[in-house]
Amino acid sequence: MTSPEPSAAVVLGAVARVLSLDPAGLRADTPLTGLGWDSLARLCWADAMREAGYRTDPAATHRASCVGDLAQCAVASREGS
Repeated sequence: MTSPEPSAAVVLGAVARVLSLDPAGLRADTPLTGLGWDSLARLCWADAMREAGYRTDPAATHRASCVGDLAQCAVASREGS
């Protein structure tokens, strides 16, 4: 069963996957702008989170300034939704 909010490992893993980075080099306070985070990365991250069983808030994702902020942009998807 998926937890209501994603773990840091899920968020960091999705960011690393989208940006082709080593997740070990990411921390919650890593600024997104320094990673090359852009609108395409946001969409790809949302897709990666959806695959992990979470839905994302596009407006909140747009406002996120660091990797840790992204955890607050996703919540567990309900089955059948």
